[in-house]
Amino acid sequence: MIKITIATLASLAALCANAQQSFSIQGQLSGHHDGKKVLLQYPNPEGLKDPIKDSTYVKNGAFKFEGKLFKDVEQAILILSAPNENVDLSEYWKYYERDLQYIMLENDSFQLSGPTIKQAHITGGKVQTDFNLLNEQLKPWKERMQLLSQQSLKLSRSGQEKAAEALRPQMKPIAAEIEQIENNFRISHPDSFVSLYLIAMKGGIDHPDFESQFNALSLGVQNSDLGKKMVSTRKAIQIVAAGNRALDFTLNSTQGQPVSLSSFKGKYVLLDFWASWCSPCRDLHPHMIKVYEKYKSKNFEIVAVSMDSKKEAWLKAIKQDGIPWIQLSDLKGLKNQAAILYGITGIPQNFLIDPDGVIIDKELKGEELDKRLAEVLDVK
Repeated sequence: MIKITIATLASLAALCANAQQSFSIQGQLSGHHDGKKVLLQYPNPEGLKDPIKDSTYVKNGAFKFEGKLFKDVEQAILILSAPNENVDLSEYWKYYERDLQYIMLENDSFQLSGPTIKQAHITGGKVQTDFNLLNEQLKPWKERMQLLSQQSLKLSRSGQEKAAEALRPQMKPIAAEIEQIENNFRISHPDSFVSLYLIAMKGGIDHPDFESQFNALSLGVQNSDLGKKMVSTRKAIQIVAAGNRALDFTLNSTQGQPVSLSSFKGKYVLLDFWASWCSPCRDLHPHMIKVYEKYKSKNFEIVAVSMDSKKEAWLKAIKQDGIPWIQLSDLKGLKNQAAILYGITGIPQNFLIDPDGVIIDKELKGEELDKRLAEVLDVK
């Protein structure tokens, strides 16, 4: 499942009081990199699919970025590549091979120096300083994990699955050590945004210990952009748990006509959240079409909410996939009104609602969807 990063990272609210209003990154590379391209990328503050991207070129070993963040902190990525290379960051399996490094970007001044981006030391910003402290402790363990992961990936690619599988037991104690270091850091640094970042990356609001871990953080960290977003999303998810009444909303159809979820009361409704750019969502459509054709005459309807921001892309995907059911959207991307109401953190996601407007199940796909619909719709 694609996990939508509603607010992947945010920083301490306390930082805002004295923070400068823009950021700068001054890079100095000692290797032979003149003419190469440096890419800076971080999440879009509008919650849309496309991230913010900027690029520049190395000249006399130096490069510079300037900009402005509209959130306290974002985890950005810096990548060094060939001048004309089109870097595809969706290819996660290539990360180990790339010359890249993450930076905890905020409206502050940063300095980067080293032989490569990957080997460079980054200074500047309170959050990055804490991030450096944690990474220094993690470094020997992450290097071991990276080596094993690269070996496993190489074996898998060459068809040696058993050999790759044999390496995985060696990774477990390393992963356990990494987790212990991160837990110790979180406990001993309650006033660091990095501690909240660790919670977000290690299960977030779905973690069984989220509440106790979150409450152990300082109020400043809890009231950061990310902290407030996590709390509001958790509340929304609890409100739309199975057994609770579905929340009503009104969005426009593809024809621009307002349609309310409550207008389908009296029917079983599969409320489906998706987007044209979500491949896992669209992979489900062929099966969903079969389900729809089977049950559409049995008091059943699918109401799809698109988290697109561009109408053309939305309509094109509907046509390409041959989707016959109700389609709604406000074209606000991840700030979609219904998605916020339902605490959507990842797509595809769906909710099964009974004729009385009560949520009776969620996250139904494939055989699980078939079985659940058969239970409530097939005549015994």
